[in-house]
Amino acid sequence: MNLLQQLKNAARIYLDQAYSTSVPDRVSAQFEELSQLDPETDPRQWPVLEHENNIWAWRLGNPAYPHMKLVFKDLNGGTCFLVDAHDTHFTLPTHVPGSEKLIAVREANAAIKNRVEAAWSAAGLPVFCYLKPVVKKMNGQFQGARVLAIDDESKILDLLGIILQNLGCTFDRAESVSRARELIDAHPDHDLILCDIMMPVESGYDFVAWYHDRDQDTPIYYVTGLGEEHINRKGVVDVIQKPFSVKDIVNLLEHHCSQQL
Repeated sequence: MNLLQQLKNAARIYLDQAYSTSVPDRVSAQFEELSQLDPETDPRQWPVLEHENNIWAWRLGNPAYPHMKLVFKDLNGGTCFLVDAHDTHFTLPTHVPGSEKLIAVREANAAIKNRVEAAWSAAGLPVFCYLKPVVKKMNGQFQGARVLAIDDESKILDLLGIILQNLGCTFDRAESVSRARELIDAHPDHDLILCDIMMPVESGYDFVAWYHDRDQDTPIYYVTGLGEEHINRKGVVDVIQKPFSVKDIVNLLEHHCSQQL
């Protein structure tokens, strides 16, 4: 199955799972256009798709939220798909009127994302958060390294855990900045920290500012789906874009941990 066939299947499944009633005219027209493309067409050249670096996105939406995207990325010669709700770029404190509506939107989007990605996986499509990478421990090269990951998406933490633990690392996970503080107070000796940017209540920027106020110097990387032109890199070594690959994580460990172990 080539990439165009995969994208057609992914889009059909997305629309079946996301829309219980009619699909918007714009989306229907785009899906029909995709269906009519020559079978040998490279869909990465299709002008409907948004493109940044090696990530392509199709804004398909859902009945209550038009900004949800079908996303695919090239990973080491292969492709993986994911749903990006694109709904964590703004937050409201819980005491502010309207915050409950924002929470409800995010919960509804998360439910649709889970349904779509589960259906993709069942159909045999390569799905980012359902990947189960098999990683050799590289002769214990990273045994003893301790890595902290901070992300409000549990599936991202699950995937990082699979990768890092198979590489021999001790893995600490935090679904909020407050939980990350607790883990750092308990174990201030991390070799590497991976941090999302857009999270409810406190952001990755808040975490990085707090961490450097402690005069600690563990290397921190943002792991985010946010466009690179929107990222403030102050206080971090670099940015890893979601979806990431096993090789991305191994490169970080080789750079920062090999000489310490």
